[in-house]
Amino acid sequence: MQPDERAALFTIQNELLGPRGPQGQIQGWGTTNGPRTVVAMLVDLVNAAYAPIRSAVQNSDYEAPPRQYLANADAYGYNAAQQLGALLAAFDALADAYAQHRDTDAAGIKAAVREALQEGVVSVDVNISGRAPDNTVADDRAQLEQEASHE
Repeated sequence: MQPDERAALFTIQNELLGPRGPQGQIQGWGTTNGPRTVVAMLVDLVNAAYAPIRSAVQNSDYEAPPRQYLANADAYGYNAAQQLGALLAAFDALADAYAQHRDTDAAGIKAAVREALQEGVVSVDVNISGRAPDNTVADDRAQLEQEASHE
């Protein structure tokens, strides 16, 4: 092996393994997970991308790789945006219809409702047809309110 070839291989080896310690031991590159070689970081990356993780949904045994959760979140987000657009359009139509029969304008109604929602004066519960309701938060809140009223 020529000296320039040897130097090139040493450079590649140094990049893959990271800095060496005082006795020449491999130390790896400093990462948030501690010192890691490039190969170890690649293994960590593959494991993180493909290893199944358990769902965060209570009492669920569903496991999937993170990429599947990202795809699901994208689909749910798109559907939620579509439903929100439909709700906003329905609200606009309702405000317009109400304003036609009252001594007010639709913009004033919309502004009042937005302000009431932001200030927490009113709250909105939405049920989506075709899906079982996820009422665990509402149930937990009702239970806490009931316990608080008995104290």
